[in-house]
Amino acid sequence: MKNRIVALLLAVSLAAGTCLTGCGDKQEGTAVSSSKETTVEATNKETPSTEEKVEAADLSTPEAVLKFATGKWTLKNEDTDGAYAELEINADGTVKVKRDDSEKACDGTISFTETPNSRMVGVHEYDLNCVGLSEAFGSSKDESNSNGYFRVTQTAGTDYLVLYEVSNGLSFIAAFAFVAPDKKNALQTPTTWVFERENSIKSDEEPIKGETFYASAISNTESGLLLQKLDDKHFDACFPLYDFVYDGIEFQEAEGNRGTFYKLASDVDLSGIFYEDVFSKSHPLNVYEVTTNDNGEIKEISEVEKSFYNAYVGGDKEQEVSTDGTTLTVFTDQYTLAQLGNEGNAINDVEAFGDYAIVEGHIGPHASQFSIFNLRTLKVERTISGGNFVHGDKIWKSFYSLWNTVYDYEGKEVYTVDGTEIASLEIDGDKLKIGYWKEDYDTVYEETIDCPEVTNAAIYAYADYMHRKCVKTWKEFLSYAPEGALFMAMINPFDDDEWIYSPSKAIDKGDTDHVYVVSLKKDLEFEIDGNSSGKQGKGWSYRYDVMVSEGAPSHTIKATAPDGQTAEWPVTTISGEKDLRWIFK
Repeated sequence: MKNRIVALLLAVSLAAGTCLTGCGDKQEGTAVSSSKETTVEATNKETPSTEEKVEAADLSTPEAVLKFATGKWTLKNEDTDGAYAELEINADGTVKVKRDDSEKACDGTISFTETPNSRMVGVHEYDLNCVGLSEAFGSSKDESNSNGYFRVTQTAGTDYLVLYEVSNGLSFIAAFAFVAPDKKNALQTPTTWVFERENSIKSDEEPIKGETFYASAISNTESGLLLQKLDDKHFDACFPLYDFVYDGIEFQEAEGNRGTFYKLASDVDLSGIFYEDVFSKSHPLNVYEVTTNDNGEIKEISEVEKSFYNAYVGGDKEQEVSTDGTTLTVFTDQYTLAQLGNEGNAINDVEAFGDYAIVEGHIGPHASQFSIFNLRTLKVERTISGGNFVHGDKIWKSFYSLWNTVYDYEGKEVYTVDGTEIASLEIDGDKLKIGYWKEDYDTVYEETIDCPEVTNAAIYAYADYMHRKCVKTWKEFLSYAPEGALFMAMINPFDDDEWIYSPSKAIDKGDTDHVYVVSLKKDLEFEIDGNSSGKQGKGWSYRYDVMVSEGAPSHTIKATAPDGQTAEWPVTTISGEKDLRWIFK
């Protein structure tokens, strides 16, 4: 098996923070939350008249884009809309970047290009070079390049030029020249920037009515949420370095580069929003799938799952796995049974199912060993010894048999037949059909039982979200939470790299339990015995090493949200009888 450690770390760094999508609670009317009411009210103000149309800028050639871009642009803070720098582009492509806080400047050049054989038609890429960064802004490197793609949006009175830096790291231009004053030394320095300037256009375009379309959210204004319609280009895609295939999408501005202001319908569905700051940030800059009603109001809006660079996920595809009987081939890599931790002497079968490869290793006439291999993490998540492995719509909604007993994915006994050996298992809706032999192995008898619920389903759903951070997986995880819950607690869950390396705090000494708390809200803060976790992001996990009491609790975990809402959980065993390891509070 190839050594993929460095490659996988790079892939993670490229995708970090880009796949996130999905608040699971459907909101009614305009009440996104108590802290959002004023923002939504402002979003629903009257739209300007539409007596004139926005005339599209000529962006057909690199020269035309440069001509359009020539002039002075104001760099805006994506959170507050405050101006903090100026970008002056000259007709010959020379530029000057001047910051308001230091009044110092550096010089450089910019060009706009069309990528040969690109799926996107026209000019979409930029290349910016700056010199003098050391003297002007204190950079350790005097010269730097920033390149990526750009979008242009026009509305009445304002042109928007948005630059999206695309690279394996952070350019010195991003870190020193373009960084907002409140983002200096931040853990995640923005690499997307909004530049504005005035234009002479008098009126805006009408909203699109009764349609579903893709759009980029450019700005929150008093006139509404400014959306720019995008054209989608689908292609056969795979993640770099480990070739996980999917239906990819690239976006480009729809004809006319128009930006349109949209109100929210009173019954708007916001369950597809993970990052609620689309209604609080001045410039969200995310891509959304939007559905409008017959009045041109937004009735549904969902984030589009980000992939890598400027690509997005349009849908799933069956992964490429195969076997020659001795090795598993995943994409271009090969794995032996020993590398999979499988004790079989040959591979009977391999099945691609969602994000997994199910590898059946031959043990003997009455049993196999199944390796459940995650194709996103390239790790074996579980090894199962038995036969007749079947799965539902999730890998963890699975069953297998060993002799005359049925087991679930966690290895718990589900049912024992009055026979010698189980011949087959079949999931039929919410029923499990069992075929079995008696001692003579002559006749196959049948029984049907109800499929039992997965005891620790919420933990598996959270793992699914952590492996693929998007709206879909977040909503599925949140479906297990009662309305108004602030966090989930997990007691000694199965090991998963996505949480075993969580920030942690040792509360008790000695042989302790691992208690993980998962934040369901942004900036949630946990506290136990005076020890604070600090503010936790939505979906983050934090671990306490603490003794879990089977009787009277010795500790209580308290969570506090920014709006003052609180929730508490006495640290005690949740259910020893069912081995239930999770609870929402």
